[in-house]
Amino acid sequence: MKFKSSTFLIFLLAVSFVFFAVLSFLSEGSWGGADNVVHYRIAHYAFKYPHLFLDLWGKPLFTILSSPLAQLGYHYMRLFNVIVAILTAFLSVKILDILKLKDTYLAIPSILFSPIYFVLVPTAMTELLFGLIIILAIYFFFKENFVLSSVAISFLPFARNEGFILIPIFFLAFLLKKKYRVLPFLVTGFVFFSLLGWKHFGSFFWILENNPYTGAASLYGSGSLLHFVDRSPQVFGIPLVVLFIVGLFFATRNFIKDRLCLRYTFFFYLLVVGSALTYFAAHSYVWWKGMGGSLGLTRVMAGIVPLFALTAVYGINQIPVKADIRRIISIIAIVVIVYIPFQKYQIPFQIDATEKLVKETSSWLLDHEWISDRLIFYYDPVFCHYLKLDPFDQERTREQIHNREKPEESVPVGAIVIWDGHFGPNEGGMPLQKLRHSPAFKQIYHVEPKHEITVLNGHKYEIFVFERI
Repeated sequence: MKFKSSTFLIFLLAVSFVFFAVLSFLSEGSWGGADNVVHYRIAHYAFKYPHLFLDLWGKPLFTILSSPLAQLGYHYMRLFNVIVAILTAFLSVKILDILKLKDTYLAIPSILFSPIYFVLVPTAMTELLFGLIIILAIYFFFKENFVLSSVAISFLPFARNEGFILIPIFFLAFLLKKKYRVLPFLVTGFVFFSLLGWKHFGSFFWILENNPYTGAASLYGSGSLLHFVDRSPQVFGIPLVVLFIVGLFFATRNFIKDRLCLRYTFFFYLLVVGSALTYFAAHSYVWWKGMGGSLGLTRVMAGIVPLFALTAVYGINQIPVKADIRRIISIIAIVVIVYIPFQKYQIPFQIDATEKLVKETSSWLLDHEWISDRLIFYYDPVFCHYLKLDPFDQERTREQIHNREKPEESVPVGAIVIWDGHFGPNEGGMPLQKLRHSPAFKQIYHVEPKHEITVLNGHKYEIFVFERI
């Protein structure tokens, strides 16, 4: 089925938008943990503290584009990713239409209901925007608007840092197309943000000089080279994995056959399949080697779900069966793809056990008026979210105690310290004993889960609140 008329396409996307918008407002919890909240707070406070627009950890492109909706609140910022997801699905269908494929409607559920993509739509995470930028660059390429394609892909590293690994693929595609004049546009994003931050950082090369992931390898460790391969069925869903493999087989065959012709099949393999495999392999490698601040999080694969979906639809079109049988295969795939996330997740999404304790602790602090006029030190960024505190107001809040050997020297009398079992000993580097055994700190609250929870690096999860006396 090809969208000769836009009516059915608009209907499918409209229904999808309404569903995910409602899900965003009904879900108290969301995937992404504290990172989710930090992306929100950066975007929310960026107009008050303009330097946040240039925060490399927050991803400048994501912050700039999401900040208007973030001003309305956390749930409204989730709508940004809903819009991004719908645009991604729409452009993916259009790419398949350009390639004159059939059953292009399959791309919509394949993207939106792939398990990892599904859970990240109602969040403030960056993976979905990353996927949209790739799809946008591919769309412009196949529309033969090579300048816009080059400009679009140049901004990819500012949606997610690892985007730079895909730019050489487009560089090669433009070379093979003999579009030499568009090659300088591949640095548009870098030049734009370099100029934007030059005055603030005092260097044109501030992007290269401010790596936000320095030192993370020693904290997060490493793992198996096949880590993401082993988890692919849970991440992408078995139907999409199977169809991707089918598409990979036929795309590879056609790539080899057409390597000298430079037709659409050739560039489909280079830009779609090539980008997906390069990204997948790069993340597998850095997790295996313990590089680049990788924690082996499967959610990073959401960025290439649209590429998997395009490859899957391409594969279905190449299966040598009658059209009716191909249609039946597509319908069965859609039913299973849509069913999986509803079977896999509790919908609407709820907060997890650790965040429940953060919320409980925050409620206790508010009820007992411990934060009304005190300086608050915290480790888990979610505390500021529940306490409704400006995390960038240094007169009211401080993230971590930076003097880890003698914490009492950094914390004024009367201040409150909130230590949790995940961020306290890991990102914060603060052993609990330094606070519990110090006569300068008085424990005023403690909570732990009913069933013991072990977090990063084997630490027991619990929350302590101390007063500096």
